[in-house]
Amino acid sequence: ANVLRAELLLAEAQLEKSEVRAPFSGTIGLRSVSPGAFLSAGDIIATLQDLDPIKLDFALPEAYSEAVKMGDVVSFTSAVSKPSRPRRSTPATRPPVSGTWA
Repeated sequence: ANVLRAELLLAEAQLEKSEVRAPFSGTIGLRSVSPGAFLSAGDIIATLQDLDPIKLDFALPEAYSEAVKMGDVVSFTSAVSKPSRPRRSTPATRPPVSGTWA
């Protein structure tokens, strides 16, 4: 009975060490391993992105430079967004203008 109890405790301890915990809440990005793969300590499993807040960097043609001012809220969608997800907004921090200056 003691041997079975010791084996059970060892299995529980090993199972507890197999749990993967992230250092912060986020969204799983690129996966580096396949489900069911054997891992060693320190193996990179996946990337983890913090999407709140998200930094959006984009160029705006000069012809539309008057349309976006500092402090404006900019709505956007992503080509890979799920249709059920609402559009995200972020305050503009500077007028994004592309073009050449004389």
